[in-house]
Amino acid sequence: SIDAKGIRAFIVDVYGEDGVSCPMAKRVDAELQALRRSEGGKIGAPAWESFVARAQSSLGPLFALHRTLQKKCLG
Repeated sequence: SIDAKGIRAFIVDVYGEDGVSCPMAKRVDAELQALRRSEGGKIGAPAWESFVARAQSSLGPLFALHRTLQKKCLG
Protein backbone atom coordinates (compact mmCIF):
# COMPACT_ATOMS: atom_id res chain seq x y z
CA SER A 1 0.00 0.00 0.00
CA ILE A 2 1.02 3.62 -0.48
CA ASP A 3 0.74 6.26 2.23
CA ALA A 4 1.22 10.05 2.04
CA LYS A 5 5.04 9.77 2.17
CA GLY A 6 4.95 7.19 -0.61
CA ILE A 7 2.85 9.49 -2.77
CA ARG A 8 5.37 12.30 -2.29
CA ALA A 9 8.25 9.97 -3.20
CA PHE A 10 6.35 8.79 -6.28
CA ILE A 11 5.72 12.36 -7.48
CA VAL A 12 9.41 13.25 -7.02
CA ASP A 13 10.48 10.08 -8.82
CA VAL A 14 8.22 10.74 -11.80
CA TYR A 15 8.50 14.54 -12.13
CA GLY A 16 11.81 15.26 -10.37
CA GLU A 17 12.44 17.47 -7.37
CA ASP A 18 12.09 20.60 -9.54
CA GLY A 19 9.01 19.28 -11.33
CA VAL A 20 6.81 18.77 -8.27
CA SER A 21 5.45 22.29 -8.66
CA CYS A 22 4.36 21.83 -12.29
CA PRO A 23 0.59 21.77 -12.85
CA MET A 24 0.51 18.12 -13.92
CA ALA A 25 2.44 16.96 -10.84
CA LYS A 26 0.11 18.97 -8.61
CA ARG A 27 -2.90 17.40 -10.29
CA VAL A 28 -1.54 13.86 -9.88
CA ASP A 29 -0.67 14.59 -6.25
CA ALA A 30 -4.17 15.93 -5.54
CA GLU A 31 -5.80 12.91 -7.17
CA LEU A 32 -3.61 10.46 -5.29
CA GLN A 33 -4.17 12.24 -1.97
CA ALA A 34 -7.94 12.15 -2.51
CA LEU A 35 -7.72 8.46 -3.41
CA ARG A 36 -5.61 7.79 -0.32
CA ARG A 37 -8.17 9.49 1.92
CA SER A 38 -11.04 7.59 0.32
CA GLU A 39 -9.14 4.33 0.85
CA GLY A 40 -8.72 4.98 4.58
CA GLY A 41 -5.22 6.44 4.60
CA LYS A 42 -3.34 4.11 2.25
CA ILE A 43 -3.83 3.24 -1.41
CA GLY A 44 -4.13 -0.51 -1.95
CA ALA A 45 -3.08 -2.42 -5.06
CA PRO A 46 -6.51 -2.54 -6.79
CA ALA A 47 -7.05 1.21 -6.35
CA TRP A 48 -3.49 1.92 -7.54
CA GLU A 49 -3.94 -0.20 -10.66
CA SER A 50 -7.20 1.60 -11.43
CA PHE A 51 -5.54 5.00 -11.00
CA VAL A 52 -2.62 4.12 -13.30
CA ALA A 53 -5.00 2.76 -15.95
CA ARG A 54 -7.05 5.96 -16.07
CA ALA A 55 -4.22 8.49 -15.54
CA GLN A 56 -1.77 7.36 -18.20
CA SER A 57 -1.53 10.76 -19.85
CA SER A 58 -0.58 12.47 -16.59
CA LEU A 59 2.04 9.81 -15.87
CA GLY A 60 3.81 10.38 -19.17
CA PRO A 61 7.34 10.65 -17.72
CA LEU A 62 6.89 7.32 -15.94
CA PHE A 63 5.72 5.51 -19.08
CA ALA A 64 8.50 7.10 -21.16
CA LEU A 65 11.07 5.82 -18.69
CA HIS A 66 9.44 2.38 -18.72
CA ARG A 67 9.61 2.21 -22.53
CA THR A 68 13.26 3.30 -22.52
CA LEU A 69 14.20 0.69 -19.94
CA GLN A 70 12.35 -1.98 -21.89
CA LYS A 71 14.23 -1.13 -25.07
CA LYS A 72 17.61 -1.04 -23.30
CA CYS A 73 17.08 -4.25 -21.34
CA LEU A 74 14.98 -6.38 -23.64
CA GLY A 75 15.99 -5.09 -27.04
